[in-house]
Amino acid sequence: MFDSSLGYSSLNTARSAVSALVSCKESSTIGSHPLISRFMKRVYELRPLRTRYTHIWDVSQVLDSLRRRHPLSTLSLRDLSYKLVMLIALVSAQRLQTIQLLDIQHMEKDANSYVFTITENVKQSKPGRKQVRVVLDNFAQDERINVFSVLSQYLRVTADLRGSTTQLFIGCIKPHNGVTRSTLARWLKIVLAEAGVDVTMFKAHSTRAASVSAAKSSSQPVDDILLTAGCSSEETFAKYYNKPLIQPQRSFASSVLNFHKSHDSS
Repeated sequence: MFDSSLGYSSLNTARSAVSALVSCKESSTIGSHPLISRFMKRVYELRPLRTRYTHIWDVSQVLDSLRRRHPLSTLSLRDLSYKLVMLIALVSAQRLQTIQLLDIQHMEKDANSYVFTITENVKQSKPGRKQVRVVLDNFAQDERINVFSVLSQYLRVTADLRGSTTQLFIGCIKPHNGVTRSTLARWLKIVLAEAGVDVTMFKAHSTRAASVSAAKSSSQPVDDILLTAGCSSEETFAKYYNKPLIQPQRSFASSVLNFHKSHDSS
């Protein structure tokens, strides 16, 4: 595996798998054998763990592009889908795995928010931890990027198209089945590209880092960011998600959506 240029993370995963099945006399598991430990230490020195991004795109750049997709009544199902998935990705800071699992059967609505409960296991699921909830609040300050209004319009437009499909996001062409994660990723990349983001560098999942970095730049408390995004710890947030922008107490969603105002005035 080392000769195949795999990194520390892949080798460490293999060590854990072998350790679960094999033991040796010198130590309780083969993975903790002194020779294996020395080897892994050297691998880490030669191929240290690196995060994909050292910096991240400016959320305000994408929000400005989304504002041009208005009024909602004039948008095609495709454009409405693109706008909604990007807004949900930004205001919830959730992974595509979670966004794909949004289901209208497990959706609650009140005057100012939609709340989705994720009933299946996702990456941050752990024994004893509450089910993931995705809260999409009304953002009346700017209707052009109000995820509450966009979702309401999307539900109206898709009501007669989805049939028995309860997955929130459905295909833009017949038979309008629930979409896959790869489709959602493609939609996000289209929106990023149209906003002028370099999609050869930034992939669809970069929305998560961009979202939490914008919230942090808007002085959103780290505890709120960890709770909203489902980060396991402040160390994880700092290492993988809190990135400097390429360009230089509210709710999490407001911090993200209002980011352009504080950024422009600084």
